[in-house]
Amino acid sequence: EGGTHLKIKGNSFDSYEGMTEVTIGNTKCDIVEITNEELTCSTPAQSATSATDAGARGLKYEMWISTEGTGDTPADALDTSAADYRTTVIDGSTVNGPIFGERNGYTA
Repeated sequence: EGGTHLKIKGNSFDSYEGMTEVTIGNTKCDIVEITNEELTCSTPAQSATSATDAGARGLKYEMWISTEGTGDTPADALDTSAADYRTTVIDGSTVNGPIFGERNGYTA
């Protein structure tokens, strides 16, 4: 059936549309409500989910080593297929220093 509301508590959830995702069995769980500390999503129908191993949890940390965005929304121009793109999942939600050898000017 789907449609069960799943509540996830944490911190630093990004409420800008498309910036926070929840998936269940590789299928999107539609976010119904989101705050900095909590999000609620509506689960997909079981028939729509696929078998999967447990996915990554924590904070998805993305870095473009040399590419810089421009304009008022610089992140919109960044491309995950760029040669200098790096990503990792940090267990938890705290970045403790550089992950990919960043030396200065990075935001965590």
